[in-house]
Amino acid sequence: MKETVQEILSRPSLVLIIDAWNDRDSDQYRQCMTNIKTFCETNSHIVAVGLASYTGTEKHVLAHEEPWYNQSCEFFYDKVRWETLRQVWNDAEFITGTTTHEIVKNIKIRADQRQFLIWHNLQVLYYCNYINPGIENIYILGTAWEECLRFRSVGYRELSSLNDCNLFSKTKTILSRIDCTLEVGDLPVTDVQYPWVELNKSTVMLDKGYRA
Repeated sequence: MKETVQEILSRPSLVLIIDAWNDRDSDQYRQCMTNIKTFCETNSHIVAVGLASYTGTEKHVLAHEEPWYNQSCEFFYDKVRWETLRQVWNDAEFITGTTTHEIVKNIKIRADQRQFLIWHNLQVLYYCNYINPGIENIYILGTAWEECLRFRSVGYRELSSLNDCNLFSKTKTILSRIDCTLEVGDLPVTDVQYPWVELNKSTVMLDKGYRA
């Protein structure tokens, strides 16, 4: 029996916030950051929020931002016996200072949620298969729609490939929110095309037949 839109959106969900940088401050940008914050804080189906604010191109360079860093270190390094995943951590560079926009960085995480840095597809796989296998939806939010949200290691192309190769213990539904994303140049997303399918006026779903 086909699920309704409400049933899809009521599943336990992980939010991945990609490149919510702190070097922009237009009204339009701040509104997008505010929408992300509100969505994460008020949606009772979001059980985890992952932050991926990349700063480098040759390797993964991220800011040591709390309280995101410590939980990430526990999840993906301190308590991990999978050496490949520990190497992902060792290969990253953590810099001092702030990379993430203050509005997103200061999201108020509820007692029933977890927050952490996450920048590699193996970390997404590990989190969803081992730490919280109840996750059914993954939301991709942030900037920029056809660049970062697509091509980053935790972007929708890589997540689609994990689905396609049956690497998740259960196939994930990949979603996004139009009011929580921006195009290149910090422009609003106005034209949703394949491989995205509109579920309602604010939510889109990656077509399950999409192949990266």
